[in-house]
Amino acid sequence: MEQFYEKTEQRFISIFNVYAELLRKQYEYCPGILLYPSEIHVLRCIAMSSTINMTELSNLTGMTRGGVSKCIVKLEKMELVRRYKYIKNQKEIYLHLTEKGLEAFRATISITQRWNSGWSASAAP
Repeated sequence: MEQFYEKTEQRFISIFNVYAELLRKQYEYCPGILLYPSEIHVLRCIAMSSTINMTELSNLTGMTRGGVSKCIVKLEKMELVRRYKYIKNQKEIYLHLTEKGLEAFRATISITQRWNSGWSASAAP
């Protein structure tokens, strides 16, 4: 029985290592746009919200505010995200996807749907 637990533990460690490696890779969801999974997650959170500020994005993604800020700077350089302020509240910085950002977001959705259909097809009896 102890051998079973050791093998199971080794398999879990192997799975977590593969997962960690996947998080360190960039993926091309859109031609010419390489994104890390964390950047994709940030894009999706911004796309799903009509108005989201940096603090809300930090809470939603589980990233630190500094991490979110660095990610937003990278996404701005790629022209995927735009910062803006409302006239009523100049203190808060809000985020919005650009056309290029929307294109990348739509690409992530279609790829995810293809992956999910592949998973469900392979899991069907």
